[in-house]
Amino acid sequence: MPVTALCGYFVGKHSGLTKKEFMYDYERAAAAVAKYHEDFMPDFQGAAVAPARVFELLGLNLVDWPGGGLADETPWQYVEAEYMHEDEYDVLIADPDVYFRRVLLPRFGSAFGPWRICRPTPT
Repeated sequence: MPVTALCGYFVGKHSGLTKKEFMYDYERAAAAVAKYHEDFMPDFQGAAVAPARVFELLGLNLVDWPGGGLADETPWQYVEAEYMHEDEYDVLIADPDVYFRRVLLPRFGSAFGPWRICRPTPT
């Protein structure tokens, strides 16, 4: 039976990296992933933590991460906020795709701001 684990930050810790180093130092993170696979030999690659640069490029504001608002050894966390407003349910029900792309995504990160003015995709 194939076996793997959702190991998250353990991969970096196993190689002596802080959570911040694991999210920002891509060469050392890649070496940590290789070491994890050599040492534990999972049947397939487990999911790793997303690179912090992706969070930064997207301008994400729905999460904080080590080095991005949190201490070096604190795992990334969702920022609780009211992303969907009470008066928007009818808009969501009318067209979930348009609501998600034009209203909700721009609230999650600044990189999605231009989507506010995108026309709906023809079907």
